[in-house]
Amino acid sequence: MHNYLQTLEGKEADIFDYLVDEVFTPIHIGPGAYSTLRTKEDKWQGQPYGGYGLWWIPDDIAKITNFLNVDKGVTGGEQILHPQYLAAAMQSDPNDRGVDIDTRSKYNNAFWARVYDQQDGFECEFWVPHMLGYSGIVIVMMPNGSSYYYASDNREFTWMGAIQESDKIVPHCSP
Repeated sequence: MHNYLQTLEGKEADIFDYLVDEVFTPIHIGPGAYSTLRTKEDKWQGQPYGGYGLWWIPDDIAKITNFLNVDKGVTGGEQILHPQYLAAAMQSDPNDRGVDIDTRSKYNNAFWARVYDQQDGFECEFWVPHMLGYSGIVIVMMPNGSSYYYASDNREFTWMGAIQESDKIVPHCSP
């Protein structure tokens, strides 16, 4: 993506700076997420790490999940994320679920997703996209618009209780 951005924006373009300028700043993410660890080239100013080095606070997580899951990539009345790719990532496009991880899980456009249905005690089938971080960070975006996050260093990735509680607020299977 970095190389593609440079073909569009020029050699000085940086994919992480682009993310900060075009997404984080417009949705008012806090400045702790405006820098990241980078590879050692150019005095440690090389390629940004994709999975390490950001400092999120709960408010940032709420803003990101609301932007993705409720506002569908729109902020300030402007669509800033590609709606088709976002719909696929968020499991809103039944024709593009992504690649199989196992019989109940998919991966699509950098998002994991799991299907829930009658086997789990629900009346319908629905998909729950989520982001997983190293060691036990979980950010879950449910079809009713609610979100759940958990940060651990014990590789704990369970959130079924949160999905059940969220269903009590606004049912996931509502028409």
